[in-house]
Amino acid sequence: MAILKPGSYVKLLDKRDKIIRFLSHLNASLKLKNIEIIHDRLETMQPQDDIKVALIKNFSNKDISGMKLADRINYVYGYLHKKIGGDFKMVFLTGSEATRLDSCEVAVVDKSLNCSARAIDNPFYTQKRFILEVV
Repeated sequence: MAILKPGSYVKLLDKRDKIIRFLSHLNASLKLKNIEIIHDRLETMQPQDDIKVALIKNFSNKDISGMKLADRINYVYGYLHKKIGGDFKMVFLTGSEATRLDSCEVAVVDKSLNCSARAIDNPFYTQKRFILEVV
């Protein structure tokens, strides 16, 4: 996002040391000025800015790991809405389970929100990956 939208400001949040080191190395190599890398957990992070988009990859924890995809999205949206507040878009990168959603309406807390899924072509994975947007 920081490369595609150089006028935007991107915060990258992860709790894992290995990922933080990789992101820091990548940021230094690319000399991006619009990235902040945060070594923290979502549960303890205190958002201080108006967040427009939350990009979520590999979302799971002990509370939601056994849930169906629609229930996970509902849980995460509700959690982020309480934590962040305001209007924001959520973009999930997810596996083929996204195709099992009967309707995207099930996946949102507020029925006035829309949800759409689309496949990502990726030569590195045999399993399909999807981008699921909740607006």
